[in-house]
Amino acid sequence: MKRLIYLGLIGLFLVTACSKKDTKDQTLFDEAQKQMKEENYPMAMVKYLSIVKDYPKGDYYAKSLMELGNIYNAKLITTMSPAENEHMAIYYYKKVFNEFPVSTHAEQALFLTGFIYANELKDQDSAKINYNLFLEKYPNSQLASSVKGELQNIGKTPDDVIDKK
Repeated sequence: MKRLIYLGLIGLFLVTACSKKDTKDQTLFDEAQKQMKEENYPMAMVKYLSIVKDYPKGDYYAKSLMELGNIYNAKLITTMSPAENEHMAIYYYKKVFNEFPVSTHAEQALFLTGFIYANELKDQDSAKINYNLFLEKYPNSQLASSVKGELQNIGKTPDDVIDKK
């Protein structure tokens, strides 16, 4: 009888232990967010990259990709040139769009990709491609009117835009 009780307890322990969801990616994400608030961007990046590498099916994968893109977009990596930062931001934003095309993160990522091409890298052709893709994929997005405005003003100076109005 004792043996049966021990086996039952061991079985219960194994079922409980195996069914517990792994929250390591959530813990890493929370730690990364804390590092961001403390402006410790390199450590935040390490944690986001760890999520991307170790938890590609986890709940925080897409969010971590977005955060990495945002870090580069804000040019928080001072050991890189602004253009290098922007290209890395585009890399992560495109990864979000390609891997999660129906998420709200994808809309934002594609918008930001077009915006970086247009306003930071001055690559009008790439900006148009990304903006038009945005309008094709997300015509009812809240960002659609901003994208249309960006397309109308690509290549224009601020003075040209003001004179047009």
